[in-house]
Amino acid sequence: MTKEYTTHLICAPEFAGHATVLSLHHAQGDEVGPDDVLVTLRVADADIAVHAPAPGYVDRFMVSVGDQVEATGLLLMMEVEDEDGDWLEILPPPVQPGDDEPPLLSTGGLVPRRDYLVVSLKAAQLAARLGVDLAEVVPGGAQGEIEEADVERHVRGLLRR
Repeated sequence: MTKEYTTHLICAPEFAGHATVLSLHHAQGDEVGPDDVLVTLRVADADIAVHAPAPGYVDRFMVSVGDQVEATGLLLMMEVEDEDGDWLEILPPPVQPGDDEPPLLSTGGLVPRRDYLVVSLKAAQLAARLGVDLAEVVPGGAQGEIEEADVERHVRGLLRR
């Protein structure tokens, strides 16, 4: 049985103003345990430790020591091992008689069906800041990727409702 992982976007907590990245406690590829300190931030005269939400490994840091970050800004991406269990089995959509495999629609036309999201870094950062569920965003890229403009369009649509 192969292990499956889910990418978690680890963001800075809420705070007023900007913070400075004091230290990165792990390197890319390091295995981390639950509650391990990943990043230390300095806000005003206080240090804030950002912890791992679950066991996994560091995929990549989006910041470096000395960088200025905003509240809820993206700090790193972490791969967390999925728990065993098939309570949530992903099933393909029903196929109509005569259809080979229904394609997904996007503003760019037809794109191949995928079991995962392809998201630009800027779109992921914006979605993290705004609390947007990327699974609800309609991809607008030619290859079905979610771009920053797609997140903005999704938020505008929610605000119009």
